[in-house]
Amino acid sequence: MKRNGCDRFLGPESPDTRHLACLLAFPKSNQRQPKPSSSSLSLCISLARASQITSTGLVGVRYLFLSAFSCKSLNKMQASRARLFKEYKEVQREKTADPDIQLVCDDSNIFKWTALIKGPSETPFEGGVFQLAFAVPEQYPLQPPQVRFLTKIFHPNVHFKTGEICLDILKNAWSPAWTLQSVCRAIIALMAHPEPDSPLNCDSGNLLRSGDTRGYQSMARMYTRLAAMPKKG
Repeated sequence: MKRNGCDRFLGPESPDTRHLACLLAFPKSNQRQPKPSSSSLSLCISLARASQITSTGLVGVRYLFLSAFSCKSLNKMQASRARLFKEYKEVQREKTADPDIQLVCDDSNIFKWTALIKGPSETPFEGGVFQLAFAVPEQYPLQPPQVRFLTKIFHPNVHFKTGEICLDILKNAWSPAWTLQSVCRAIIALMAHPEPDSPLNCDSGNLLRSGDTRGYQSMARMYTRLAAMPKKG
């Protein structure tokens, strides 16, 4: 007989205990539930053994089990908010320390930020001011923020239409030691040192790979003037 995931883990338990543990670990609900780990299933078994198999007992134990998951998620969110609030205070305190970066937190949502960064000197982006949008996950800083350019930019590692950025620290090289401020600094460094071998903008990447640096700089400078130069008057 085919055994489901709960059966494979439970082993030789009584039918009533198996039934309750499976209901706890795999609740039949339209609401999406996280896939339980082995430790979660162990908790289910312990709760099932300790509970009487009645409708009242089942509801009570399931409530305790799901509350444990909710508390864990809440703790993660609170830790994320505390970290972001700490970064916010540091940004306010050190506004003049890094004049090339201006980070702003959304008034109503601490998980949404925008940044204005100045184009690095001696590059086609010099003189331009580029806007970034940050979407910070609730698991931050364990997971990286999602960052994209809102200002059009001609760069091999930035998608021309969506503003998506190809940068290792925003993917597999992320570390909780990074902050939103240091991410901005890394993006400025990427603007000055493009990586044409992993392009999101193939036209830009092809120009650099073919050795046409003048053509790339000309296009990048043109879009900087059109989209990123502060309006006069």
